[in-house]
Amino acid sequence: MTRQLKREVKIGNIKIGGTNPIAVQTMLNVPVKDIAGNVAQAKRVAAAGCQIVRVTVPSPSDAAVVAAIKEAVDIPVVADIHFDYRAALAALDAGADKIRINPGNIGGEDRVKAVADACGRKGIPIRIGVNGGSLEKELLAIFERTYGQIKRRDVLPMMALRSQDKKELLARMEPAEEFVLVDGYNIIFAWDELKEIGRDSLDAARHVLMNLLCNYQGYRGCNLILVFDAYKVPQNLGMVEKYHNIFIVYTQEAETADSYIERVTYELRGRKRVRVATSDNLEQLIILGHGAVRVSAKSFHDEVMQTQQEIERILAQNNQKNQ
Repeated sequence: MTRQLKREVKIGNIKIGGTNPIAVQTMLNVPVKDIAGNVAQAKRVAAAGCQIVRVTVPSPSDAAVVAAIKEAVDIPVVADIHFDYRAALAALDAGADKIRINPGNIGGEDRVKAVADACGRKGIPIRIGVNGGSLEKELLAIFERTYGQIKRRDVLPMMALRSQDKKELLARMEPAEEFVLVDGYNIIFAWDELKEIGRDSLDAARHVLMNLLCNYQGYRGCNLILVFDAYKVPQNLGMVEKYHNIFIVYTQEAETADSYIERVTYELRGRKRVRVATSDNLEQLIILGHGAVRVSAKSFHDEVMQTQQEIERILAQNNQKNQ
């Protein structure tokens, strides 16, 4: 494989791109309100050889976790921002070394420009994630047959960033023989640790699951689609977004996650290996008829946790080799 040379970018004390070695990066999966837990996990991954750590900052007040991690480890900290541009500004003030935003979901061009301007003044790089545009053609076709054509909400904000020389390659879904569909809320309320987090913050539980599944997908190399019910949200037309290396679908009003999953398994029948993670026994009967395989919530939990352990083992092994 020939490596493509890209522009060099500095993240804290680490340089990526150009001819620099590929840096090891991970994302913390501790609830953001648990600052001590995030700091402890950041110390563990740094000791295991991780060179860049990423943490979710859903609100301005949550930027405190960035400052705490910066004090505890000497590796760069990336703030992962969703929906609230003010969280990005607060993370910058807290010392974030890089900002990851989705221009399509933080509001208008003025908000994106505010983040870009602040990053420019501090010399902080931005990583861009977008909705819809990076979808693999087959998944995009299925979504559009369900909800209609996706509107590219990210076009104007992307232009604002590009005009200030903030660039990022748009990831494409890798070709894979296996699709894994996950019934999001079903899994959250079936896994004890996520259910406990969800009692205080359902948003935090969603993000923990999303980050666990990012690691799972990266290790297994499957196409992973996480589906959340949004059928009770009035006027909701449905949404699909790329979150790092997985795809997240929020169903439209009056459509449940299981009905969407049934539609996807029907579309993929006979052409791909499809596994569905859910504890819904009724759903099993339908997806089996489409040739998909149901994985119970417990079995899927075991798979995901084993993957986490294997990733940690590989990191520790690589760290020993580099010493």
